[in-house]
Amino acid sequence: MIQSALEIKPLPHHLEQINEPLLGYWANDVWNVQECPFLDKHYDWNRKLIFDKVQNLGLKNELKYYFYKGLQETRISITYAFMHYSPCLKVFTEFISRYYANLDSIIDIPKEKFLTEYRTFLVENGKSVEIIHRKKSSPWISPTVQPSLYIRLFLQVYEFYYHLYDEREETDKDCWDVRKLKINYNNTISRYSFRLFEGSATL
Repeated sequence: MIQSALEIKPLPHHLEQINEPLLGYWANDVWNVQECPFLDKHYDWNRKLIFDKVQNLGLKNELKYYFYKGLQETRISITYAFMHYSPCLKVFTEFISRYYANLDSIIDIPKEKFLTEYRTFLVENGKSVEIIHRKKSSPWISPTVQPSLYIRLFLQVYEFYYHLYDEREETDKDCWDVRKLKINYNNTISRYSFRLFEGSATL
């Protein structure tokens, strides 16, 4: 099944779901970690998530809701959001505001075209596009290469909304979310979905 051939669009009830919790702190275009409602302890550092470069309200709210939901469900930790994702979000929103200012939704982006352009933008601005992991204890093993956090942020947000807006039956999809299959499962695991025929789970 080719993902790009499907017409996946946000419907009114999706927009209501996204916009409803974005009140008070979450409505702000700048989120200070020290004021975060989900703050679980005191942090000596002060970081922010900044959304103000995105002019389109629909896309801006998608980005806010992604982080809100991730923090609420503890899929994204406070530290990871405000320490690691903060600089990535800044670069991502700069790119969006420059090249995709009129974009209404993250899933309207031509994914492969976007990735090609975004990688070029990252390299031109001195940012990494991949991370190479080498095992010092096993130098004979080939290093593994993963997308950098700058790339992964886009991919994760894109996949989050693609699956949110995809209202087909779970068994009609290429990737199943065990929480939607009406079966018993181990709810202490952090991975809930798996991709068919590839033999690997996905977040």
